[in-house]
Amino acid sequence: MLSALVATRSLGVEHGLNAQLPVLAAIMTDVVTACGGGLLRDVLVRGEPLLFKPGQLYVLAALIGASLFTLLILFFKTSAVLAALIAIGCCFVFRILTIAFNWKTVSVSPASSAQA
Repeated sequence: MLSALVATRSLGVEHGLNAQLPVLAAIMTDVVTACGGGLLRDVLVRGEPLLFKPGQLYVLAALIGASLFTLLILFFKTSAVLAALIAIGCCFVFRILTIAFNWKTVSVSPASSAQA
């Protein structure tokens, strides 16, 4: 499951930047590419899409990878290959940490005692 997220890490951003999109649009292109690819993979193997499971930090991992890639390319002027490797590594480590330490988001639904 991790391979689909980290393998597409730099594709969306690089294509967006090459198409002269604004930086935020290029980052969002990558996030949509990564999450959409993972969703499609889960549907094709008839699994529950990880994107729909409550509490998962899947989209945040994609956002971290895309933002780091963009930062390395535009501001630190690193090569695309090196920036992609660093971003992929950081995204992979973040996903591993979220799984290993069971980091989850909290629900924003109202408390059940408040409902009548």
